[in-house]
Amino acid sequence: MASLDFEKAYDRVGRQYLAKVLRAFGFSQYSCSLILHTLTGSKAQVVIYKFTGEPFPVETGVCQGDQLSPTLFAIALEPMLRAIRIVQPTAGDMKRAAYIVGSYCRASGSHLNPHKTKVMSAESDKSALSATIFAKSDWVDLCRSIFTLLGAILGPEKIVFDSIVGEMIIGKTRRRAQYLLIYDLPLAAQTWVINTYVFSKILYFDPYRPLEDDEIKQVMEIAYKKIRGPRKHLPANRDLLTTPLDQGGYGLWDLNQKLKAARANRFQLLLTEPSYARTTVFSNIQSALDNNPDDTFTSRYTRGIGCRSGRFQFHQMQRQQYFAPGISSTK
Repeated sequence: MASLDFEKAYDRVGRQYLAKVLRAFGFSQYSCSLILHTLTGSKAQVVIYKFTGEPFPVETGVCQGDQLSPTLFAIALEPMLRAIRIVQPTAGDMKRAAYIVGSYCRASGSHLNPHKTKVMSAESDKSALSATIFAKSDWVDLCRSIFTLLGAILGPEKIVFDSIVGEMIIGKTRRRAQYLLIYDLPLAAQTWVINTYVFSKILYFDPYRPLEDDEIKQVMEIAYKKIRGPRKHLPANRDLLTTPLDQGGYGLWDLNQKLKAARANRFQLLLTEPSYARTTVFSNIQSALDNNPDDTFTSRYTRGIGCRSGRFQFHQMQRQQYFAPGISSTK
């Protein structure tokens, strides 16, 4: 899947190129002249504050805001889209696709935006793409997971869901911190407010969608920025801020360690308390071990705490804690 973004897309379409494409699609000479007449004769001015420049003619592109412009732009793109319709993930086809895009840019006057042009492939095609011109090009970002197109996140379903929820949590955290008026409070009081009204929300959402390491860093940076306020530097170094109050610090939670402890606690409860959830967990672990007898299996509930259960350890744990008191196993 490719997302091609053109710089100033409407403004760069060559009118002579557009006329040739219209003629190739069967428009009469009169129709082409009528369409081009709506584009010619337009002028623009540059306004900086109260100073207005001299009018100058606009000699290229289609008019912004004109109801006809989207259709004309789509017609201008059509020759390139038809030529590039079917492309295989091979070096030869990738080079051909890049040549077609380059030819379109030269003919129409368009320019690709290197910061927004992206290519995403299926998992099985990534090795083929790695040796192609797209992977080595300066103007293409070879996506490994997802990319955003017109505000929509494209990619595998689970990765897209995790990305959307992650952005939502980070965005809400940033907005929640923005409205906290803590600058005039003592430093220990500031950290208490952030722990209570920001970090506690992260701990609440973590069982449903565990934060990644880079997302945890973003949340910590939001907290540090809030404590710093308009100052150039933090009033205390980060290690001192995250040191507990009873150890001489200011008590800001180290969110990474706090989340690890909470995840470990949840996992311990699942292992020790008789519940339907625990039964489900052990069933999933057993199934994974049956499918991979020589491998260790990392439960999704142990994510971030490095807790691994091999086959022997699992069976030992199952015999000791799987069945509640008074319940016997049957074969």
